[in-house]
Amino acid sequence: MKRNYLGLMKRPWAILPEALTMLVAALEAGPRAAELGAAEDGGAAKPTQAGGTMVIPVQGYIVPRSNRMLEEWFGVTGINRIKAQLREAMANPSVGRILFDVDSPGGSVEGVAELASEIVAARGKKPMTAVANGLMASAAYWIGSAADEIVVTPSGMVGSIGVLAVHEEMSGLAGAGGDWGDADYGGEV
Repeated sequence: MKRNYLGLMKRPWAILPEALTMLVAALEAGPRAAELGAAEDGGAAKPTQAGGTMVIPVQGYIVPRSNRMLEEWFGVTGINRIKAQLREAMANPSVGRILFDVDSPGGSVEGVAELASEIVAARGKKPMTAVANGLMASAAYWIGSAADEIVVTPSGMVGSIGVLAVHEEMSGLAGAGGDWGDADYGGEV
């Protein structure tokens, strides 16, 4: 599993710094270590409908695309899944209100602006509330702020806006058959 995650890590992240450190450690350790942080039911939270309210979970690390394996092993929520659940709720006449149940330190920047724009475009059609049911930070806050309102539980936390990137130290590879140059850019390129 080691090093297979580099493509994912080369993206900008809107996430709490300590959460990104934990994600990198979990990816380095592999699926067995990640199972410790998995949902108690062994899988990712699923959308539920209670009366006329559709509850869409936004929990764990936010990534552009997820699947069951990533959701179960690493506790991620895919923007692809949130979009599909939002579209389904908007098209369902028995849904009169949408609630985003958020407990996330944030995640990858990729796709967040598009999801937030889709939520904003849906405003006025059905009321939408984002509930900080634990943590709503960075990319999760960006998504939640697109709803009509944000509600914070008494123990909930919101905020932490910023972007991070992971730097992989590879200078030791220069003598292993490659000629690694130095590229530092500060200002115009």
